[in-house]
Amino acid sequence: MKKLLYTVVLASILGACSYETEGANADKVESKVESDEHILSKEESRYVELIKKGDYQTVIAECEKLNDENHQTFRNIATAFKTYNEFKDDHFSNHTGELNYNAIRIYLNSATFIPAELTGDINELRRGVNKKLSFYETNAKKNKNKKVEIGMTKKEVLDRWGRPDVIHSKSEINGKGEAWTYFQGIISFKGETVESVREFRGL
Repeated sequence: MKKLLYTVVLASILGACSYETEGANADKVESKVESDEHILSKEESRYVELIKKGDYQTVIAECEKLNDENHQTFRNIATAFKTYNEFKDDHFSNHTGELNYNAIRIYLNSATFIPAELTGDINELRRGVNKKLSFYETNAKKNKNKKVEIGMTKKEVLDRWGRPDVIHSKSEINGKGEAWTYFQGIISFKGETVESVREFRGL
């Protein structure tokens, strides 16, 4: 739940930005470059070194205090790296996975310039993001028409809808149960089998 909420916060911060759809060249890595070459200041060179060392939070904290374009660019770049490294080993439902990695793409695309010293790192990050998005998009198409029915096991549900966004435990008279919440619905379990399925319509 924490990661999903964090993603919503990320998206709202950049609410003015629209999601960019990648076409047939989704795996093509591009670096944004200013028409006039940007010469890094001493402070900006320090930010580059901090990002390379993985100290993203320091860059974010310092740049959040200033609203000029250059500081916001470094904040967005640092946030993209920080978010990717926090999420890359986690397994999300298809919708949440797409949301998380699209948020990272928005941060990168919001940078007004890419420091030459970070071009290689950012290209690698873009490749990682595109690979993750491709995985979740493929899974979403594959599982779109897979129904979850009463009596199915947890493993069968995982095979069809993937990992839930939220798991709620509940105490029952005859034992313990769980409710798994997804973007497309809620599945209730009694023991290890599905007791009820509530799908959200119109999504």
